[in-house]
Amino acid sequence: MVRVANLFTRLSLCAILLLSVAHSQTVAQDPVVMPEGQFETTVPFKLIGGHIFVDVKINDKTATMLLDTGSGGNVLTPTAAKDLGVEPVGRDATAKGVGEQLLKVGHGIANEMRIGLASLPKPGFFIIPLPQEIKCQGLLGFDTFNQLVTSVDYEHQLLTFTRPGQFRPSKTARSYPLSLRNNIPQMDGELDGIKGSFKLDTGANDSVTVFAAFSERHKLRSKYPNSIEAIDGKGIGGYVRSQVVRLGSVKLGEFVLPEIIAGLSRNMQGVFAEGGPAGNVGSAILSRFTITFDYRHRKVYLEPNANFNRQESFNRSGLVIDKVEGKWKVIDVIAKGPGDEAGIKVNDELVSIEGKAANEINFQFIGEKCRQPVGTAVKLVFLTSGGKRDFTITLKDLI
Repeated sequence: MVRVANLFTRLSLCAILLLSVAHSQTVAQDPVVMPEGQFETTVPFKLIGGHIFVDVKINDKTATMLLDTGSGGNVLTPTAAKDLGVEPVGRDATAKGVGEQLLKVGHGIANEMRIGLASLPKPGFFIIPLPQEIKCQGLLGFDTFNQLVTSVDYEHQLLTFTRPGQFRPSKTARSYPLSLRNNIPQMDGELDGIKGSFKLDTGANDSVTVFAAFSERHKLRSKYPNSIEAIDGKGIGGYVRSQVVRLGSVKLGEFVLPEIIAGLSRNMQGVFAEGGPAGNVGSAILSRFTITFDYRHRKVYLEPNANFNRQESFNRSGLVIDKVEGKWKVIDVIAKGPGDEAGIKVNDELVSIEGKAANEINFQFIGEKCRQPVGTAVKLVFLTSGGKRDFTITLKDLI
């Protein structure tokens, strides 16, 4: 699942792809090829906004891919598939995202994909448009993880890919059972003592999204009176609206993380309405570990890193801003937040922030400005229904 977060709020781009096996064109994967005597390869990645971007070679051409355990298969955008010489074949499949729409996707086969020293012959790709906020050619999903044990060292921004039969875990890593549901990895955990199974999603850059059915079953909405209603997700299929709360703790294996921000999803369709898993754990939690996925042996390994005790803060502006038809617009205003108190409205168009023009900024810049300490004044210019207006909001904790 791909989530792009931290604009003016915890808005995330999420795209768990549940690809319909009934209609997809499955391809038997050839064995991974490595140089003689080699059984693993380590490559650097860039961590941008909580997302893992890694360069690979597809048909001898460089492609930047997002590493996403939340994707039920490898994915290329239509433009990337054309540029890389991956032609669509077979019938369309269907994909379910976080919103309420089912999407038709194509399928293609490349001659080769290379990740570091590893060569993956004849890899299959689903061909589907990705939201414009994701600056990459596609996703490395289930097909990649199923062929190679994948270790994500968030602290040092390194990926290590190992042949499944030759992987040896670190002596300090803890091993836990891993299950696969629709090709998405899950492990057991707890939210404030309530047990459930949670999807582990390197493509989501928030902490936890609790699925609607689990929230209703355990009456979580009434358990947290200090909460915020907001759009806090966007992905393939639409936006996600949640009741945002601060949990007492999240437990994965033996590891307990206190004071974690979670979204209790209100979506009644799409993958966040599923009745099985409790929710989705994203990179704001996963990045506190070196995490290794061994799909073949159904194991996940967790090893805390220097970020384990990192404090988590929520949106301090009270505004949710997204790029709509090429313009930065307010899509939600949190009641009693700084934006609301300043009189900013939904559909107001951002002209500048802190003197920087809207056409020169990105999600990361907006997020950085609005995650500054409590009491920081942020200057904004919006084009409103009454014309261009200057605003100054004072950041404050909302939860």
